[in-house]
Amino acid sequence: DGVGLSQSSNGGLITAGHLRGTAFGQGGIPSPFSFGTVSGLSSFGGTADDLGGEVQIQDAVSRSSTYGRLSYRFESGSEMFIDLIAARSEANPTSVPYLRQGNITVRRDNPFLTTTIVNQMTTLGLQTFSMVRTNQDLGRVTYDNISRLVDARLGAKGAFGDGWRWDITAGVGTNRFGIDAKNNVIVPRFNLAIDAVRNPLSGQIVCRSSLSGASSDCVPLNLFGEGSPSREARQYVLGVSSQRIDYEQRILAANLRGTVASLPEGPVSLAAGTEYRYQSYEAVGDALSATNAFWLGNYKSSRGDYNVREAYLEVAAPVLGKTPLSEHLDINAAVLHTDYSRS
Repeated sequence: DGVGLSQSSNGGLITAGHLRGTAFGQGGIPSPFSFGTVSGLSSFGGTADDLGGEVQIQDAVSRSSTYGRLSYRFESGSEMFIDLIAARSEANPTSVPYLRQGNITVRRDNPFLTTTIVNQMTTLGLQTFSMVRTNQDLGRVTYDNISRLVDARLGAKGAFGDGWRWDITAGVGTNRFGIDAKNNVIVPRFNLAIDAVRNPLSGQIVCRSSLSGASSDCVPLNLFGEGSPSREARQYVLGVSSQRIDYEQRILAANLRGTVASLPEGPVSLAAGTEYRYQSYEAVGDALSATNAFWLGNYKSSRGDYNVREAYLEVAAPVLGKTPLSEHLDINAAVLHTDYSRS
């Protein structure tokens, strides 16, 4: 308790220049700011706002999953099966508010300024000053991170002849990951909205950029005092950065093993198999993120895929039985071929 930010405040704070130590309270009324004992970005014993008091220590996380298997065995001993896995997870963390540390420039003609501040700037010959603000009243970025997975396998296995066994499996899996960063500040809009002026023709408070026609939809934002931004201004400067990523996997595999011959010292065994794997992903981000417009996130679109083909053959054969030096001697030979589509 009692520890806060030495270089910022919820309603705005001037930390440099002739007006250093001026904080903006309710209604934009300026008041002296007590820095207290300063240690870097933190202070103790002053009037600093406690930013850490609302930090989320543990994020909300939920998980659920289910597994099912259906199999059928024939009289011959062969078996068919279906495996199904479905899972879902969700996490909902929050971020700190949109901190602007010392890089907000305020002009003297900003109509949201009180007469007291304007008079002080006039007396001091100031056209601008720089301020900092935690923007608690814009809210925090809240995340919806949701992952959904479905994986299905269809297979069969059996035996034939004198000890030969076989199996084959086909599988397909998908995983969709989605992230929504809600209540996220759109920085270019914020920079336009805080530069407010009075329209010389109508007398209304507008964005300076609106006078030149650069941003006709801009809504001016009042920075001075906690709770000063209007609902319309918050709607203008806040948005949702998002991304959807689809992962897909396909698998086809087959294996065969058994005895190919018998030698005086034992059977000659063989194992062979092949497998095909395909993996792909496609990520789709929102249009504003493509231009790095958001404070957090700015998720991009991308895609890619590859496949792998593999085959193996292995043979094991006995060479010698029991000798004075050993119980038996076997020879084992194997070859594996792997082909990646992108290397």
